[in-house]
Amino acid sequence: MVEGDILTKGNTASIYLANQKVYKIYEERLPNEESSKEARKQEFARSTGLNVPEVLDVTEINGRQALVMEYVQGESFGDLLLEEKMPVYELMKVSVEIQRDIHKRKAEGLDRMDEKLLFQISNAPYLHEKRKTILINRMNNIIGAYQLCHGDFHLFNLIWTKHNPAIIDWVDASAGDPLADVCRSYLLYLQFSKELAEIYLDLFTQIVGVKVESILAWMPILAAARLSEHVSSDNKEHLIQLAYE
Repeated sequence: MVEGDILTKGNTASIYLANQKVYKIYEERLPNEESSKEARKQEFARSTGLNVPEVLDVTEINGRQALVMEYVQGESFGDLLLEEKMPVYELMKVSVEIQRDIHKRKAEGLDRMDEKLLFQISNAPYLHEKRKTILINRMNNIIGAYQLCHGDFHLFNLIWTKHNPAIIDWVDASAGDPLADVCRSYLLYLQFSKELAEIYLDLFTQIVGVKVESILAWMPILAAARLSEHVSSDNKEHLIQLAYE
């Protein structure tokens, strides 16, 4: 295993800092191509001119997949918020500007968001098959342009640096509808803080100039898809309710 400081541990991987490099060590149960797949997405995002950490290596450490990346020095927007080092509106405003910039990028060659959502909804537990069909048809009717979407965009995946903020964790990136990406962020914030979610949504609609209704049209679709992600029991009930709205 990597000898260094552990930065975080999630459901699919542990993140370490060693020798001024970041090591993402994946769980053994994941498909063999998981690290290379994420590396390609991160390299693609970086190639568009966004401030994204450089991928240094895709390797194996003690029999487990590993992604080695450039270390970006700074604090996450989420930590700055929790530690009350910066005002929430300032952090959220900057994050909205970054997300809007991401959505301006073309995403030719990346996995398509609608194909992933189709798979997730089709395999989502707790939903009747008729409801799944309704949501899939609704998705096909409202999906728009295929732009670069982060897929897991929130304050903890943004690093405040001395220069431009850096964007990390591109494992869920896809070519998709920016409004769906925004709704996904709103859904993630809702499960953390309703107040924070509403601040995000209000700022996004004001800055970008889109209607709230256009964003929330994606909510039942994304809630259904998220049910396939092994969420906690508390979140499960809320997601089921949203999926039937």
